[in-house]
Amino acid sequence: MAGHMQEVYMTVNGVQFDTQAGRYLLSYGQDKWLRSWRGGNEPGTDMGPDYMAVGSVNFPDHPLKLAQVFRSDGQGLAVVSCENRRVYTVPVALNGHLDPPQEILRSQQYRPLLNITDLMVVKAPSSQDSTVAERTQWLVTAHENNPAAEQPGAVRIWDLSHDAYVHQFRFPDRPVYCIDYDPTSQLLVTATGPRHGNAPQTTIPLYESDPWARLHLLDARDGARQDGQAINTPSKEINLSEFSPCGRYIAAGCIEDTCLIYDCRFTREPVATLRHPRPPSSSSQTGVYSVHWYNSNHIVTGGPDSKVKVWDIGRGSPLLYELDLAGGSIEMIEVYGKFLLPRYDLRVGWVK
Repeated sequence: MAGHMQEVYMTVNGVQFDTQAGRYLLSYGQDKWLRSWRGGNEPGTDMGPDYMAVGSVNFPDHPLKLAQVFRSDGQGLAVVSCENRRVYTVPVALNGHLDPPQEILRSQQYRPLLNITDLMVVKAPSSQDSTVAERTQWLVTAHENNPAAEQPGAVRIWDLSHDAYVHQFRFPDRPVYCIDYDPTSQLLVTATGPRHGNAPQTTIPLYESDPWARLHLLDARDGARQDGQAINTPSKEINLSEFSPCGRYIAAGCIEDTCLIYDCRFTREPVATLRHPRPPSSSSQTGVYSVHWYNSNHIVTGGPDSKVKVWDIGRGSPLLYELDLAGGSIEMIEVYGKFLLPRYDLRVGWVK
């Protein structure tokens, strides 16, 4: 993909396959463009090295920070967060065409709350009024805390159908970095960092007494239950957290070059630790930033060792296959395609 401005000047912040539409992916970055691309072959065949640009939308004021595609009943919607705390929706057609963006959550009271670190679009949990649930889409956002502005770390839920705030989960002294949602259990998983900021009238950072990151399981339906279930981890920072398709496992990509796998029923220790040891010459400090569950047993990860690895977490030695993409840390991957053992027919988009 050569559609974004010269690589030496601009950074592609992310890629995402529009899996329900087939052969399309979206990319977004520092050049202020959201672009859609079409692969040249049918799913399950060799796509080749190149894509053809089929749609683009420019956001002239600020670089794009995050984006996610949500598709329901053939109607696609990309939700885009910009670095100026503005959020937009962009309709995505089945042929990859992008319509003009529409700003959402425009109320001035929302603007200070849109310091977003992660976002996703989900179908609202079922309720007694099933007709409302069927037509309602939620935007779930993660936020860092800002002690100077007296803003807590938080997970906030917004009603996209009515452009309205629903409820939030507050973490007063911790930044919230990432989120995921399991539609079966209707639970959110989020990762919070060490305690952030200084204790009043002292220069001693609070995180010195609590240096570890945590995972939290939250009932998305009930904003009144703020505590949820906390999972202590051996990591100082978690880059991302993802449920397995069955909702039983959580994968946490960590700054220590590992991906920790937790069983939601037994959270005292991880059931597997997947490693991407960086070479001695590497200057990367990101750790594992790329995790994709292919099914509830197989997971694909990318890391600072420039490798994409396929794992079977049910095996004593879980590593099945690795692909060396020499040249830099793998910052993000998206996978689309068939998974046929022992042959791996995967479509992987990555950002290095």
